[in-house]
Amino acid sequence: MDNSAEGKRVHVHGGKRLQLRIAGRAIGTHRRAIGREARHFTWWLLALAVALMLLGVSVGIAFWVQAVVVMIGCLGGSVMALIGYRVIRREVEVLNESYEIYDRLAQAMDLEGGSLAAEGRPNKKLGRLFGGAFGSKETKMETWDWYQFALMVAAVVYFVAFIGALLYAVLK
Repeated sequence: MDNSAEGKRVHVHGGKRLQLRIAGRAIGTHRRAIGREARHFTWWLLALAVALMLLGVSVGIAFWVQAVVVMIGCLGGSVMALIGYRVIRREVEVLNESYEIYDRLAQAMDLEGGSLAAEGRPNKKLGRLFGGAFGSKETKMETWDWYQFALMVAAVVYFVAFIGALLYAVLK
């Protein structure tokens, strides 16, 4: 064992290097989680849409049973899309917190490089989200913004389908 002063020398930044590595891994974990969650929610929404379409065109089911199941499915799809939207928004908030922690640690260690946490990076309000999706030059759309946009569109489409099925059932 080396008991000399050189053997006991501690790195200047000590535990900050480990913290920086942990923060970097947390960023990667949250970025992957956003993609996984978006995929799973869109898969479920697509599967529900296909099931509702098949049910809507099937023959031999009583009209009122068919109408009620389609309406419940449309409401369920709308709720599922809203839940997915909220889950992804929360995961983006946590990701941005991880970016801020990483930036503070990198700054404390005097590491050069730009900030990972950028102004306006986390969740956009609905108006800016839709504006960015339809070509607004002021709004830079990140991947998770597109996921949020797609889930909001799905929620609206399912709700409109619910209203359409309700009106069709009442007027028939």
